[in-house]
Amino acid sequence: WLRLMGDLITLAAAVIAVFPCALAAPTSTCPDKLLPGVSIYQGGIVAASKMVANLPDCCELCHGDFKDECAGWEWIDLTKVNTTHNCDIMAKVGPPSNVTGRVAGLAGPLPPPPPPSPLPPQEGTPCHSDADCQAQWHTANWRCLERVAQPSSLNGCHMHATTTNTTCACQPSDCNGGMQTVGVSLSGPLKHLMKHRRSTARITNTTSLYVVGDSISMGMRSDLAAALAPDGWTFGLHDIAHDEERVTLEQYTALLTNITAHLVAVQKQHGTKLLWVKTTPVPTVKAYGYGCNGTATVCLNPARFDADVVAYNAAADRVMADAVAGGAQIATADLYSFVLDKCGGKPGYASCPGFQLPMNVHFTPQGWAALAAEMRRVLLSV
Repeated sequence: WLRLMGDLITLAAAVIAVFPCALAAPTSTCPDKLLPGVSIYQGGIVAASKMVANLPDCCELCHGDFKDECAGWEWIDLTKVNTTHNCDIMAKVGPPSNVTGRVAGLAGPLPPPPPPSPLPPQEGTPCHSDADCQAQWHTANWRCLERVAQPSSLNGCHMHATTTNTTCACQPSDCNGGMQTVGVSLSGPLKHLMKHRRSTARITNTTSLYVVGDSISMGMRSDLAAALAPDGWTFGLHDIAHDEERVTLEQYTALLTNITAHLVAVQKQHGTKLLWVKTTPVPTVKAYGYGCNGTATVCLNPARFDADVVAYNAAADRVMADAVAGGAQIATADLYSFVLDKCGGKPGYASCPGFQLPMNVHFTPQGWAALAAEMRRVLLSV
């Protein structure tokens, strides 16, 4: 009988040794913060892997034999995980992750989350807008465009009509492709009104009939501007916007002077008729980045201000006047005053129901039709 009892005790000891988790001792003596169902193994460094009787023994190893190198430890439930050991002593703790069948013990504070992957170095000159790329206007890197980089005080930018800010650098861009601007939207109804007449007008303007480029920045490249027929450009509303397309008033004046000189040369050679169209008004409402962030239904995005429209139109008037004084023939379509009359007659209006879209520089179908009719009237008088 005593021999039988001895064999049973030996068998019980063997069961405990193979399945220590089933009879794990209380953990109240372990001073560490325990994280059930958490692993700190991945991304860490293991100092030792051991087979122990229970979880407290794993904790004791950390604070005993391995106290000099132990930053944490991990106990493994062998009923759920098939491995040759049940205690990892960690010299470096990896980021915590949820793993069934494990208990992590931290001898110190939680490790910080892994840093984000380093961003590639930004190529090209950092910029906020096209205005910052002036030194490269006659190179390939002449436009300020989005490029992922570490944010800094030099490269913060707001891409057109987006609801977040990003980083930008001066980089290559072509001159092709219009945008859904005042000019694009006006061209449809105006072409319909003019379909029975052969117009000899060639237009350069801020709210153009026919779009070749999306901003006055095409004037940065005299070689490209010279290759374009003077069918039209759209400037103004893009150039005053507080986003990656903005140029200063001085830059706008210089670029428009360059383009006007090219068009006047074409006029002198071919007798082309030129029409200058003023930029249309901007409603005075909450603007993106000026106490308002969001879509065009919440605030004017990108931010624009009517005072800039007035200033840039005045600069354009001076450029046209100088060209006329030099012998050019340039007519003017004052769409700024035309829209202003439709929207109350005074600068600073906030809305123009039925004519201009709310929180927007664009117009309703009725507004476009009225603008097209006015443009038709001016064109037929040129």
